[in-house]
Amino acid sequence: MIGYNPSVEEMSYHLNILDTDLQANLGVRGDFKGFPRDYLEEKAANFATSLKWDAFNDIMIHLIFGLILFPTEEDFMDYAAINLFLAVKVGDEDPILALLTDVYHNLHQRHIKKGGGEHSQHHYPSTKGQKEELEDKFYRTTCEKNQLNKDLNQALKQLKRGDEITRLEEDKNKQAYVDLRVIISSLKGYKNELDRAWIQRDERKDIWLNSTKTKKEVKEEYEVRIQALEAKVQSLVNALCEAKSQPMDSDWS
Repeated sequence: MIGYNPSVEEMSYHLNILDTDLQANLGVRGDFKGFPRDYLEEKAANFATSLKWDAFNDIMIHLIFGLILFPTEEDFMDYAAINLFLAVKVGDEDPILALLTDVYHNLHQRHIKKGGGEHSQHHYPSTKGQKEELEDKFYRTTCEKNQLNKDLNQALKQLKRGDEITRLEEDKNKQAYVDLRVIISSLKGYKNELDRAWIQRDERKDIWLNSTKTKKEVKEEYEVRIQALEAKVQSLVNALCEAKSQPMDSDWS
């Protein structure tokens, strides 16, 4: 990876940034080619806002490499940081070996130039301040991410609890509907039995009325016959009395 200059398309793919956007912000400071710090921090903030945490982590790793490990120009991420980032992310290399290799190469290139040592000493105070500032931003962003994850988990739990309550209510409504159908069916059975009882009552009433009417007619008939017999008996008694009251015939004298 030493001395390798990745294409804009390659960086666009691995940093999740449009190649036109990268090309527009790619610049040169001194002898180094790279990207401004503000530009990458703005991208990281956008990724954090849209919850694209993988892309956010890639930008933060790139910023750490450029500001803390390989500072060249102030507030500038040069290709040394990009090379290390790609070695770890794309090449799947051991970050320690890649770091030591690029550190050795970077220090070698600096010290072969006149004033290389003074250049490193000049950047150390600003690098320390940038490191602290970047660590603070990283900490705050991480806290925000953790809080968002916590809020998301809480919202998911509430949604799950709401689904369970809704499901329980649906089960209760279904059971109530089944119970209602059973009650309606039972009421229909009771109504049929009641209708049959009323029909039987009417039938028995008619039988009783008919029976009562028959008894009355028989009684009246017997009373008529008794009266007729009494009249005949009275007639015979009267005839007998008349016969006794008449004088006997002279032949009998």
